[in-house]
Amino acid sequence: MKTMPSINSEGAVQIATAIRKHKPTTVYDYNPTGITPKEGNADTLSSFEISFASLPNIVKNKAIVRENGGEVYNATLSMGEGNVVKVDITDGSVSIAGNYTLTIPVGSIGDEEYKKDQTTGHCNPELTYSYTILSKPSYDYNPTGITPEEGTVATLSSFELNFASLPNIVKNTATVRESAGTIYNATISAGDGNVLNVDIDDESISVNGSYTLTIPSGSIGDAEYAKDQSKGHCNPELTYSYTITVE
Repeated sequence: MKTMPSINSEGAVQIATAIRKHKPTTVYDYNPTGITPKEGNADTLSSFEISFASLPNIVKNKAIVRENGGEVYNATLSMGEGNVVKVDITDGSVSIAGNYTLTIPVGSIGDEEYKKDQTTGHCNPELTYSYTILSKPSYDYNPTGITPEEGTVATLSSFELNFASLPNIVKNTATVRESAGTIYNATISAGDGNVLNVDIDDESISVNGSYTLTIPSGSIGDAEYAKDQSKGHCNPELTYSYTITVE
């Protein structure tokens, strides 16, 4: 009767080590080459595109966007064009001011080998990206009317903008542009009551043509906006069209 050769403790350790060395293992180094939008400030967050050097494979399609205050938004991974993985917030977009972190869980994306067998190949480590949505005002501070009214006029030299509440001037410049390209600078100043005056700086205009008065967005707002331009209510871009007809 044959007997198996005995193995001392040192030999057993060597065999176990050899087995471990030859056992397939996953390498967590499948990292993106970039992300859009880049980390930093953003107006809103709704979708992301993560680029890779080779064709990625999605193994787990869930991600999260977490607000530092604790709110969590679910997101879904899907294939984009070429070597791109798309990440879309499930319920739409996020626009509330705050700090946010997009997290792609470890092992969600990998190479072809990892897709076939999650004990081998290369996959992503946990991926995190940080964003800040800045506080911003509401662009709904609109005038109730303007004098002269839009349409045909004999000359243009000054305008009066009426508001429902006392307006605050934050930027005092405007323009009047002639359709052929000539630009006339204008200045915004406080009038009586809830009225703002807009005066063309150097002259009145009496040349036949089509003209557009433009008040840049954020020029006028309520008291809160006047104190802090990241809050309150201010005007969107305002445009008014006129035609000078002089016979």
